[in-house]
Amino acid sequence: MSAELDALKSIETPRFDVPPSHYRSIIAALSPALEGESKNKGLVLGGLWILDSEDREIWISLLATGNELTFSINGVVYHGGNGANMINEIRSAYFASKEGDQ
Repeated sequence: MSAELDALKSIETPRFDVPPSHYRSIIAALSPALEGESKNKGLVLGGLWILDSEDREIWISLLATGNELTFSINGVVYHGGNGANMINEIRSAYFASKEGDQ
């Protein structure tokens, strides 16, 4: 899994490999979520790249709308999760990746 958080662009290259020890907490920040319509209003956070079982890269676009997180996978929009937790988890994973955490 790799991630990109727009807030990290001022630091350096925003895309980084997420240490496996952070996978569970990042995926947990996507839950619970329900399929829904795109609200198209909110803060673009960045996204996640995840490899599926056939090694195809899937882009998950992340958008924060208040405390709720909106994300899109292959054009399907979901609402739920926690935007603040997602930002914190991705930042934590970023700094852990720079320290060599696995």
